[in-house]
This record gives sequence, C-alpha cells and structure tokens, in this order.
Amino acid sequence: MYDILSELTRIYSFLLILTVLTHPISATTATPQELRKGFTATPDSSVTSFQPLLSDSVGNYSLGFLRVDKSQLALVVIHNPSKEQVWAAGKGLLSRWSSQTRLSFNGSLVITDSRTGALWSSHANGDRVRLSNTSNLIIEKGGDNFSIIWQSFDFPYNTLMEGQNFTSDMTLVSSNGMYTMKLGPDFIGFYAKFVASSDPGHLYFQHNPMEAKARVIEGGGPIRVVVSPDGFLGMYQNSTAPVDVQPFTSFQ
Repeated sequence: MYDILSELTRIYSFLLILTVLTHPISATTATPQELRKGFTATPDSSVTSFQPLLSDSVGNYSLGFLRVDKSQLALVVIHNPSKEQVWAAGKGLLSRWSSQTRLSFNGSLVITDSRTGALWSSHANGDRVRLSNTSNLIIEKGGDNFSIIWQSFDFPYNTLMEGQNFTSDMTLVSSNGMYTMKLGPDFIGFYAKFVASSDPGHLYFQHNPMEAKARVIEGGGPIRVVVSPDGFLGMYQNSTAPVDVQPFTSFQ
C-alpha cells in the first residue's frame, strides 16, 4: 500500500511542480518561434543532451530532439528553466540519433528514418507550427486568421499542464510505461501494468468525486479533469461547477 500511495503522490507532485514553473527566461535567438512548410531538421552529432528546434514567445518551453542513451532520440517539449520533459511525440517513441533520422513539416509534423520510413506523424494539414506559452505544440491553418487543427494537449504523455483538458479518450503514462491514469464514467483510475499487453493493467487506486458543488449525472456525458492555476485538479461533467476539486497532496 505504501508503494501505491507513494507512486500516486509522486505523480501529483510532479504535476504540481510543472504548473507553477511559469517564470520566463530569455529565449534563445537562434531558435525560431514558428515552423513553416518545408522545414526539416536532423540530429546534430555534437549535441549531448537536447537540440532545440522551436521556442515559445517568451522562452519558457522548447520543442526539440532529446538524446537518450547516446544513440537514440525522442521528439519532446521541455520546460527550459527546469529541463523537465512535459510532452513527447508518440508517447516517448524512440528513434536513432543519426543523420538518417529527420523531422519535417509539410502540413504535418513527421519523423522519418531512411531505413524504416515514417515513425510518427501528427496527421494534419496545416500551414505553420508554433509552441504556446503553456507548452502546447500547435499546428494551425489559415492566412490572416489561423485556426488550430492539431495540438499536443490532445495527446498527453506523462504530464498534465495548466489549462489542459484530460478526457476519457486520453491516457497518461508514466515514463517507465508501468503506470497509467485514465478516467472512468465517474472516477479517476490509476492502473499498474507489469506485463506487456494492450489493456490498461490492474486498477490499484480509484478516486471518486466528492460531488460537493455538482453531481455526476448517470448518462449525462463523460467527465474530464483540468489542472487549475491555483494547484488543484478539477473534475467536471457538463456544468461549469466541478463535481470534484482536489489538491495534488490529497492522497498522501
């Protein structure tokens, strides 16, 4: 039981830390703030840790290649002041740190390897890519008035960010792949997976809403959770009033 609560506390504490790390730093002038069609990038062999490719407007977050175990890479968004990873393409998909690996944008962001072909794609058809000041990687379409057609907030990896909606269609996965967080019809479920399979694993912790301000209506639609700026996790169904509000330390 101690391990279960420790893991839950670690997840919530990690989310809390990332929501309060919002103080800007000076952006690196060499890193662009948007990508247009025709953009390509390959890993730089001289880079030992992180190769930035795109920055938000204030320099808090960067998209780039993260070097993993010297020979592999992941496409990630990091929080620059803390160097914490907040998102990864393909839920941490790894490719070779090689000149044969390429990230390109021609309407869709695509990672390719000359030996194996396309490894990951955003499957969009946009005109530009930018990174918001809240770490959301966005593909937009349009001329003077851009509209969002794809965003990384819809495909979380192991972190929820402030203002990000987490729905029943999404899964949060720990960096080692053993733990997942999913929403049930009226609860937040934490699962442990100790063998490789397609199912979410064994439900080891379940949190049901307190329903102090609103009630979950059976058949009233799926629930969602949102991280608020004041460090609480709010659970909602259809109304603006939450069916549950919990600080990240509630389950210690």
